[in-house]
Amino acid sequence: MSVDEFIKMLDDPAVKERLRRILADDTVSKVPLLPSDSCFVQNEANDKLKAENDELPCESDEFNQKMNKLIEEKHEMEELIRRLKVLFFGVDSQATQSEVVVEAEKIQVNEVKSREEVEVLRNTLKAAQNNIEKSNEDTVSLQAELDAANKKVQWYCDNFSEDIKVDVIYKKLSEATKSSLSGIFKSTTPSGLIACGIQEKNIGNLWEYAKNEVVNGKNPDVAKINEIFEVLFARFTLAFPMYETQQVTLGDDFDTQLYIKHNTSRNASGVIEAILLRGYLNTKTGKVIKQSIVVI
Repeated sequence: MSVDEFIKMLDDPAVKERLRRILADDTVSKVPLLPSDSCFVQNEANDKLKAENDELPCESDEFNQKMNKLIEEKHEMEELIRRLKVLFFGVDSQATQSEVVVEAEKIQVNEVKSREEVEVLRNTLKAAQNNIEKSNEDTVSLQAELDAANKKVQWYCDNFSEDIKVDVIYKKLSEATKSSLSGIFKSTTPSGLIACGIQEKNIGNLWEYAKNEVVNGKNPDVAKINEIFEVLFARFTLAFPMYETQQVTLGDDFDTQLYIKHNTSRNASGVIEAILLRGYLNTKTGKVIKQSIVVI
């Protein structure tokens, strides 16, 4: 049917009435336009659609290819985002891409901050190393000074230890004993004790005082007094080398010309069992100046 023929059909009152009802009911898709020619109209429409579809196969394929490519890229992006989540957060969370970007920016800021902190620590470490080096240098210097001081101390010990010993022992004496010795030691400083003690008269007086305390046996400072005498007598012999202490040993026979018997002795004669105070003699003359006090 041509277009002119179709227009002529519209002049038919019956056709017009049917078309009016169809349009009013909005049932074009359900009611054939022309009952007698419905198959014709349908075939013509199908042919037209087929022709149009035939003209679009290339465009449709290209569109589908683009769509498939976009879908693949979307999947790849989603996988990349998932991996980034795992890398940055340690879990395969459902965070959005924008959240991942925000977290990545935070990580970048933290990395910058960490680098700054590392630099600060590096500078601190360098300063500490410099301090350690300086401390080592100071230690070496102080060690050298300490070694020199120790040498001085050792020299004083080697040369004045006995003098210091007299002072130490004297300070341990009771006040009563110190008072009894005031006639011998006019000065009680370390050097004063030595100066007084090495005089020949004073060394004799000190021995006599020690003898009286040993015989009496009541002074608790007897051992200290004897020790002071021995130290001072060793000093005394440096100035007067002709004097020396008696060489008496345990087991020697008692001799009244050489020794004094202590009152605690159990025998009138016999061998020496204890030496309470050593005497001394003049080696040039062989004379015994002070007899040793012994127990037999």
